Formats: sequence, C-alpha cells, structure tokens
Amino acid sequence: FFSCAKSGSKGAMNLGWLLAIVFILSTDACLNSVQVSSDLSSWASNLTYALSELCDGGTITLDGQDWGWHTTHCNVQVDKSVTFVSSNNATFRCSGSPVFVVGNVGSFQLQGITFSDGSTPVIQSAFKISTLTIDSCTFRYYRTTRALEIGPITTIKNSLFDANAAGALLANGTLTATNTRFTNNLAQTDGAAIYMTGSGNFMDCEFMSNKASSGSGGAIMQANESAAESFVVRGCKFDSNVAPLLGGALSAQGTVVVDSTHFVRNSATLGGAIGAAKANVNGAVFDANEAGEKGGAVYVMEASIESTIMENNKVLHNEGQGGALWISTNYMMTNNTFTSNTVPGIGAGGAVFGPVGQFLSVTFDSNSAYDGGAVQVSPDSRFENCTFTANTATHYGGAVYKPLVGPLSIVASTSDGNTAVQGGAVYAPLGMTSVAASKFTNNSAIKAYSWLTQAAAWDPNTFNASSFGPEGMGGALFVQDADLRAATFMDNTATIAGGAVYATRAMVMDGQYQGNTAFSGGAIYVTDHVNITGPTLAENKATGLVGGAVVTPTLPVLTSTTFSKNEAAEMGGAIHCMDAVDLIGNNFTGNKASMGGAIYTPMSCSFTGSIFKENSAVGSTYTQGDGGAVHCTPTIQLMSTIFIGNTAANNGGAIMTQVLQSAQDKFEYNSAQAGGGAAFVTSTLSASLSAFTGNSAHRNGGALYFDQVNDTVHQPNHTNVTSIYVVNTTWTIDGCIFTLNKCDQLGGAIYSVGPVMSYSNHYNNNTGVKGGAVYASGDAATLLLHRDHFFGNRAVGGAYSATPNGGAVMTEAVANVTECAFTANTALKAGGALFHMQNLTVFGSQFISNVAAESGGAIAGEIPGSELLELQQCMFQKNTATLYDGGAVYAAAAVTSMAHIFTSNTAGRSGGAVYSPGPVHVAEGQFTHNAAAHGGAVYASAELVSRDNYFTSNTVSGNGGALWAKQSLMLVPPSRFEHNTAGQYGGAVYGATDTILQVDKAEFLSNAAKYGGGVFSDDVTTTNVVNSVFDRNTASIRGPALYQLDKLTTSNTSFSLNTCPLDPNVYMNVWFEPNARRSVGTLYVHWIVHPGLAVGNQLQLQLPPDIELHQCNEYYPNDGCNTTVWLDGAFPQTPDYMWADPKTNLVTIQWERNGILNMTQKDVYVIHLDNVRAPNHCENLTYSISTRHCRLHDVLGAGKVFRRVCEAADDDYVYTTTFMTSELTGTPKGCNVCNACYKSEWNGFWRCHHGSAGFFSRSTLEQSCAATT
Repeated sequence: FFSCAKSGSKGAMNLGWLLAIVFILSTDACLNSVQVSSDLSSWASNLTYALSELCDGGTITLDGQDWGWHTTHCNVQVDKSVTFVSSNNATFRCSGSPVFVVGNVGSFQLQGITFSDGSTPVIQSAFKISTLTIDSCTFRYYRTTRALEIGPITTIKNSLFDANAAGALLANGTLTATNTRFTNNLAQTDGAAIYMTGSGNFMDCEFMSNKASSGSGGAIMQANESAAESFVVRGCKFDSNVAPLLGGALSAQGTVVVDSTHFVRNSATLGGAIGAAKANVNGAVFDANEAGEKGGAVYVMEASIESTIMENNKVLHNEGQGGALWISTNYMMTNNTFTSNTVPGIGAGGAVFGPVGQFLSVTFDSNSAYDGGAVQVSPDSRFENCTFTANTATHYGGAVYKPLVGPLSIVASTSDGNTAVQGGAVYAPLGMTSVAASKFTNNSAIKAYSWLTQAAAWDPNTFNASSFGPEGMGGALFVQDADLRAATFMDNTATIAGGAVYATRAMVMDGQYQGNTAFSGGAIYVTDHVNITGPTLAENKATGLVGGAVVTPTLPVLTSTTFSKNEAAEMGGAIHCMDAVDLIGNNFTGNKASMGGAIYTPMSCSFTGSIFKENSAVGSTYTQGDGGAVHCTPTIQLMSTIFIGNTAANNGGAIMTQVLQSAQDKFEYNSAQAGGGAAFVTSTLSASLSAFTGNSAHRNGGALYFDQVNDTVHQPNHTNVTSIYVVNTTWTIDGCIFTLNKCDQLGGAIYSVGPVMSYSNHYNNNTGVKGGAVYASGDAATLLLHRDHFFGNRAVGGAYSATPNGGAVMTEAVANVTECAFTANTALKAGGALFHMQNLTVFGSQFISNVAAESGGAIAGEIPGSELLELQQCMFQKNTATLYDGGAVYAAAAVTSMAHIFTSNTAGRSGGAVYSPGPVHVAEGQFTHNAAAHGGAVYASAELVSRDNYFTSNTVSGNGGALWAKQSLMLVPPSRFEHNTAGQYGGAVYGATDTILQVDKAEFLSNAAKYGGGVFSDDVTTTNVVNSVFDRNTASIRGPALYQLDKLTTSNTSFSLNTCPLDPNVYMNVWFEPNARRSVGTLYVHWIVHPGLAVGNQLQLQLPPDIELHQCNEYYPNDGCNTTVWLDGAFPQTPDYMWADPKTNLVTIQWERNGILNMTQKDVYVIHLDNVRAPNHCENLTYSISTRHCRLHDVLGAGKVFRRVCEAADDDYVYTTTFMTSELTGTPKGCNVCNACYKSEWNGFWRCHHGSAGFFSRSTLEQSCAATT
C-alpha cells in the first residue's frame, strides 16, 4: 500500500487504496482514522466503507475541497461516534437529501467542512446524537429547510451560517455556540438564525441581517418556556436582524441571559432587539434598534439589566411604549445608560416602559416620548444614583412618568435638562414620591399654547394653577405627595406653576432649590400643604404672579430653612401662603416681591429664631410695595427673630400686618419709602425685649407705624406712614431697643394713630422730623411710656415741611410718661425730648442734656385745646432751648410740677427751666443753676404758684433770676431763693406789669441783680410779703432785697445784710446814703403813686429791722427827735403828722382830711429819714454775683485806699462802668465801688464785674490793670 502510494501515479495510488482496504478487511480489525478523497468517483461509496471499517469514535479526514453534488456523498449513514475533519474546507452540496443520516451515536463531530445549497438538513436524526460538535464549519444557501438540526447537546464554534433561506439552525437540545457567525439567514416563521427549544449558550457570536419573515426572533428564537432551560448570550453581536413580531435579534419564551453583547439596528414589532419572557442583561449595548409598537430594543415580561447601554433605539408606532425597553413585571437595572431612545406620537416611556422597576446607577439621556420621556414606571419603583439628562416628553414627565397610585422613590439621582408640558423631569400625580439626595437642574414644564393674555384677570389670592389646564406645571416634579430630602433643584422652569416642584402635598427636608422659575411658585407650588425643614431656596422667581420660591395654601411647619434672592412679580418673594405659617429657625435674605418681599399670607404667622435680611417689596403704585420682608394680614407672632436691611417701596420695610406680637426680636436697618421702616401694623402690636436699630421710613415711623384709623392693608393711607403701622386697637412694646431708626416725616422709630403702651424700652439715636423716636397721632387715644429710655434721638428738618418738634417723642394724643429717661435728645425746633399737643403727665422721669434749637429743651407743647402738662418727681438737667424759651419745659398751657429737680437748664430767651404762657404750679422741687435771658428758673405769663421749692444759683442776663411772673405769683410756704442772679431786674423774682405777688414764708438769700436783688415788682404790681427773710441779697444799682414800683405790703419779714452801692434794702424804692462818713445817714424812700391807687389819709412805711431809728418819739420832728422825717416832692397837701416808732420801725404820715391821697396823676415823692443807722451799708458785706462769682470780700470804706489787681472776666468781653466816687484813688480803670470789683473764687484774683458803660476786650483790660496799685 505504501509503496504504491509512494509511486506518485494515480493508478498506483488507487491500487494502494484498494490493497489497503483489502488488507484491512482481511485483517478483521477497525481503524481509528481514515482519510478519504473526494476524487475517487469509482469508489463513490468510500465514506460508507470508511465508516464501516472505522472504529467507534474514530476520525475521517476528508481530502479535497469539492465533494460535489454526488448523491453518493449524501445520505451517509453514521451509526457510530465519528469525527469528520477537512483540512482544506471540504464542501458538500446535498440538494435533496441530508449529508448525514445518523443513528444512535454518542459523539458526532464536524470540523472545517462547508455545507451548501441544500434543501434538507445536513444531519438527519440529529436528536439521536448524544453530543454534536461543529467546529469551523460553514452552512449556507439552504433553501427549504434549516441547514442544521441538532440534538440533545450541540457545540458549535468558529463556524458560519449564512444566507440560509429557511433558517440556519434548529436546536432541540442544549446548544453551545462560540465565535460563530449567523448572517443573512431567513426564516419564514421564527428564529432565522437559530430556533431553539432547549437551552443555548452563545459566546462571541455574530448575528447579522437575519430575518424571521413572519415570526419572532430575527436571529434566535428560544421556544421553550421551561424555567429549567436557560439561554445565555455572551460577547456576541446582533446587527440588523429583523422579526415582524417579537425580538428582532432574539426571542425567548424562557429566560435569556445577555452579557457583553452588542445589538445594533435590529427591529421587530415588540422588542427591536430582544423579546423575552425574562431577560438578565449585563454589559450589553443596544444601539439603533427599533420596534413597531413596544420595546425599541427589549421587550420582556421580567428583567434584570446591568451595565448596559441602550441608545438610539425607538418605537415607530404613535402610541408605542418603551423606546428602548418594555417590561411587564418587576425588574431591576444597574449601571445602565439609555440615550436618545424615542417613542413618537402619544407613546410613553421614551427609554423604558414598565411596571415596578429598581434602577441603580442608570443614566437616561436625550430620550423622548409623549409621556415619560425616559421612563414610564408603576408604583414602588425606585431610582438610585440615576442620571436623567435632556429627556423630553411632549406631554407628561420629561424623564419619569408614573400615572398609577403608589409610591415612587428617587435617591441620589440627577435630572438635568429634561422637558415636558407637565412635570419636566418627573410626573407622578397619584401617591407618594420620595426624593432623597438627588439633583434636578434645568428641567422645564412648558405650556404648549398661548395663555398669557389671561394673566391680567388673575387674582393672586385665588389663583389655582390647575384651572388653566394640565400644562406648564412642575418644572422638575409634578407629583401628588412629595417627600423631598436633601434634594437639589436648580434652574428648573415651569410656564405656569412650580418651577421645580408642583405637588398636592409636600414635605421638604434639607436640600437646595436655586434659580427655578415659574409664573407662580418659582420653586415649589403646593395645592394642599407643605412642611419645610432645612433646605436652601435661592434665586427662584415667580415671573408673573406670587411665591418666588413657594406657593402653598397651608404651611404648617417651616424650620431651619434659608430663602435667598427669590423674587415674585406680585406677592411673596419667597413664600405665598393662604393659611397660617409657622417658622422656626429660618433665614430669608434678598427676596423680592411687590408685596411681602419674603412672605405673603392673608392668615396668621409664627416666626421663631428666624432671620429676614435685605428682602424688599417693590412697586410703583400705592397698591404695591408693602411688607419688605413679610406681608401678613391678620397676626404675626415673633420670637427671637431678626430683620435686617429689608426695604419696602411703600409701607412696612420689614413687616406689614394687622397684629404684631414681638418678643426678643431684632429689627435693624429696615426701610420703607412710605411708612413703617421696620413694621406697618394695622390693628394690635405687642413687642417685648426686641431691638429696633437703624430702621428708616421716607415718611413716618422709622421703626414702627401704628394707625388706628386706616384699616385697609392693600391700599394704605400714604399721608401718614411709618415703621410700624397699627389700626383699630392697642399696641404694647416692652423691653425693646430702638436704635438709629429714622424717617423723613413723623416718628423716627414709631408712628402711632392708635393707643400705645411702651414699657422699659430703649430708644437711641433715632431721627425724624416730628418725633425723633415716637410720634403719636391725634387720633390715638393714649400714649403711655413707662420706664423707657430715650437717648440721642433727633427731630430734624428736611424736604418735608413739618415742623421738627419732639427730639424723642411727639404726641398729639393724651400721654402718660412714668419713670422714663430722656438723654441728649435734640429737636431742630421745639421739645428737645418731648413735644405734646394734648394733656401730658410725666412721673418719676429724667430729662438730661436734651436740646431744642428754639423752645422747650426737654418738653414743649402747643395750645390747640389748653392742654395740661403735669410733672411729678422728675429731674431736668442740662437741657437747652437754644434760641427761645423753656430750657427744660415749654408749656403751651397749664403746667403742674411737683417734687422735681431742674438743674443747669438753659434757655436763649425766657424760662431757663420752665416757660409757660399759661398757669404754672410748681411744688416741692429744686431749681438750680438754670439760666436764661429772663426767668432763670420759671417764666410764666399767667398764674404762677410755687410751693416748697428751692431756687438756687439760677441766672439771667435780663429779668427774674429765678422767677418771671406776669399775672400773679404766689409763693406758698416754704420757698427758698439763694444765689440767683439777674443782669437787670429781680435777682430771684421779677413781677411784670399788672402782676400780683404773694410771698409767704420765703427765704431770699444772696440773690443779686442791678435792680431788686431779691424781688423786683414792675408798674401796676401789687406785692404782699409775709413771714419771709431777705438776707445778703445784692443790687448793683437799686434795691438789694426788694424793688417795688407799686403797692407793697410786708409783714413779719426780715431784711438783713442786703447790699448795694446806694441802698440798704429796697422798700418802696428805698436806698441809704451815709452822712459825713459816719454810720448814720439819711434813708430815702421813693413813693411811686399811680392814679386811683393811693387813697385815704394815712401812709405807713414799715421799715426793715436792719434800719435803726434813733431817739425818735411820736411827735413831729420839732419835738427833738434825733430821727427826722421829712418830705421831698409835691404831695397834694403837707401832712399834719409824721412820726417814726423805733420799736416797730414804723413810719407814719397822716393828714387830717380824709381822701387827701386820691391822686389824679402819677408822681414820685421822696421821704427823707435823717439820723438813721444802716449796718448793712457798703462795709464788710456778703455779696453774690453768680454761681461762679459768689465771694465774701472787702468793700471800700470811707477814707481808705486799697491795693488790688483787676483781672479780666472769663468771657472775652466784660461790662465796665465809670467811677461813681473820687475816693477810690489807685483803682483800675473800669472798676466801680462796692460791687464793681470782687475777688474770684477760682484763683483769688480781683475782677471787674459788669456795669453799663461799655466793652473792653480781655487783652485791653489786662494791659490797663497791669500797672495799677
């Protein structure tokens, strides 16, 4: 055999084969391998012969490529396990019969063989083969039947099934295919590449352009529903396979497992790539697959899909579902990506349509559908760590659509740029939607048709978004119940309502809502109620209506939330709520609306521990711009809440409300263009321990405005508006602080047109035109201030024409002030601390260093109705009325003051302490160191009654060092006047023309004036002095004790040590002149007579006790009396009797004829009393000039020359007068006798005191005094 074979000739080789076969047959032994050539045409049955001699499990090697169409090469009977191997691609073309007919064999293998152009399967009865292995084989062009039918266990690898017209493979058992290609196969029914009834395992296979013409599974059809069977596809590629029914690439009635497989351009009616009962997909790619109706890539009953990409898949039908995936039962997805999948028309689920789905780390990008641009799911679905980007729904749910009742969960997911008509990202109208740690950005819900023309007719308070059709709501979410936790919503948009979220009910916890926009409810729009805790809502905007951040009918709880820079066109820049609002620990910053810059609600509010900063209510009409931070119609309750820098174009820079209850709150630098820089209250206010700082109003009430009359909130009376505005009831402020508040009109801190009660508050450095801190209108019933402190408040001028009165308080209402302190307040006109226009009672209060540019340094009033000012136990210190009257008090009507202290108050004109054109009653008080031009302590043009008062060191440049009285003065015991000084008349008291002076138990000590060191009574003045003391008073010209120009009556009154250059005591215009340098001289008494006043026939002069009458008896002077009484002047008739009684110091002048004193014209008569001693002439006397210059000093006596130095006074210019005696040799020029020079209590130098001859500058006077002795 071998030698013949080696010969190389064809005949020899044939002979060799024959000899070999004969030899083998003759040996009765099988062969393990046989090589058969296709060229042995005469031995056509050689495969049969070879198989018959081949050992079971042997190998037949096929030599030659083309085994042709020979029928002897077909129907090869195989009854043993065998392997057919072709080394050079042997090709069988059995057209009408199978190549192999197999019996029951254990193993059958084909390797490297091509089977082509057949019409029956390659292997007949393949089910009898226990194990079938096909390697590197090709099956193509089979026409009427599948190319291969396989049995129980089949392995195919490295093979090709191509262009088979009746399907490529029929697998009834278990099929394993590796690195095998199925291309261009066609099946009239199912599975153009493979039809399986058993299980299959495909690895690294390729299925391309296979088509099941009228069935399912364009490439593979698994037709076994048994759960025990499995179908695995791993690392394969399905491209352009088509099935008219189910599964363009593969269809499985059981479970298919797909791993790392690529499906491209496959198509079917259901499931463009896969149609299966159950699919477990991992690491697959589905690209550009399409389905006619459902599941552009996958159509399954149940699925688990992981690490898979589905992109550009689509459903063609207008009512289709699931552009990439359609599933009917529960499923799970992990780490998948769905991109650009679509469902047209009114279909749903652009990427996924299914019931309950569990999505973990799934991405949906640019998918689209009518409902659910990315996904339509059923209740109990959950999305975790998922991403939704640029998905679009032309109807509901740009990303997710859940139409049925039940919960939906979204956790740690991101939605960006999704769009729908309703629910830009998510639409879940029934059941609870839970969102946690997720982010929604740039999603939008856009209404599909024009609607803005209706906007003008919408009422913001009754607006219901659902009434405008189910469109344009919920830029990110449209849900029924929302549970939002730590979610982020940014730059979402809704045409109508809920730029981020539209819900029936919502609970919002933590998270961020920023840059969302809607016509109403820029971020959140809720139709029932919402509870909010902890999130941040910033830069959201309601472009046309209300609620820049949130719109809700009710807001039961709002806690620890931040609202920043939200904006609404109408009401509620941050929140618009139609019911009560309860806020705890929230922050509202930079929000803006036309009403209620941060919050608007027509119901009550409760704010605790919250901050409102830089919110604003804007608007150009009087119906806009109220409530810079909050507009709450009924009641606001505040506790430990802060309002900073809020502004209102109209009323209520921070708050607009009817009832405000504030406790431990802060209002700082809020402002209103109209009224109520901090708050505008229209009913009742109660504030306790709150602070108001730097608030301002362009009109009235820099901090608070209270109006009892105007009860219209939306259309307030803009004539009087301020910081808190209150109407129709009382408001109470307790323990609050008002600092640096200001307004351009009335009430720098508070404007009230209703009853006000202020307790233990501090008002510091507030500014207004009328009422630097508080203005109470005349419509208010009462103003009660109790234990309040007013410091540094100012009533200033401005564009507003109102008179700047009341540096701290101006009240047109009846006012009661108790135990308050007013310090360093100023008014540009009157009432440095307080200006009143009705009855005012002040008890136990202090007024210190207040200043009025005109009148009433501390308190001033007007006279619209003869209002009464009553002061009790008050102290007025260092108050100043710069130009005019009332250094401390300017009372327009009656004044009653008791147990008071007035010290160091100053008036530019009259009444250093008190000025009143009406009655003044002062009792049990002290007036010290007050100063004015007239009336150093009190200036009264009507009745003045003083009881038990102490007047000391008060000074005037004009008249009445302590008191200036016009109509009547009654000094009710006891009274004390000490060290008071007048530059002109009445060192202590000045009684003007037509005044009645009644003095009882008064002490006049060391007072000084030019005329009347103690008391000066002008023309037509009646003075009655009883039980009083005049001691050490001084007059530089006349009357050191009393200067009386009209009727005077004294009784039990002492005059001692009163001094002047010419007179001892003034007693009916009395002065004393020493005679011949002795202590005895002549007493001159001027008797000034007015017509009709002097009547009768006797004149008695009661001389003071310090006038000593010597050796007088009761007879006419001729009787030898050493004291001579005589007349100078033309009395109507010479008296009949004149005598002086030294025991009583009574001088009597009498006429016998009655009526002799009925004078008809005014005249002056002089009575001379010679030889009288006056111990208090100008020698060793106590002399008082002023509070600074009160000193015991030596006075020049007769025949003495003094050495003295004259020093300039403290003022730049000093009054001087010429000398009145030649005895003062060596005295400096400009110094007068007795009271002209005095010794300074400050430095011990002698000084010149004022006179009347002119001015010398300090330097000139110092030079002139330098050379004196």
